[in-house]
Amino acid sequence: MAILITLQGPESGRTFALDGPATLIGRQFDSAICLAGKQVSRHHAQVTERDGGYFVEDLDSSNGTYLNGKRLGSPELLQLEDRIRIGDTEFRYAVE
Repeated sequence: MAILITLQGPESGRTFALDGPATLIGRQFDSAICLAGKQVSRHHAQVTERDGGYFVEDLDSSNGTYLNGKRLGSPELLQLEDRIRIGDTEFRYAVE
């Protein structure tokens, strides 16, 4: 199972399973991964399963989504140990 492990931020140490076709990340309560903070948009980013892999994409957020330190411009295929940063929160992508 694919997971995101919170490395930094208010949810540090928490693990989130990527168990559906799409996992929404944002400040809004309907997000599968709900993050607090003014730097986080209501619907900030999404991780989508397709073609046997997981892709992360920014949903036109105000402050951007970063993959391994680079701001996302288009969906990117996640590789093991990749790091995703949204506001003050940083995740590591892993498979259990």
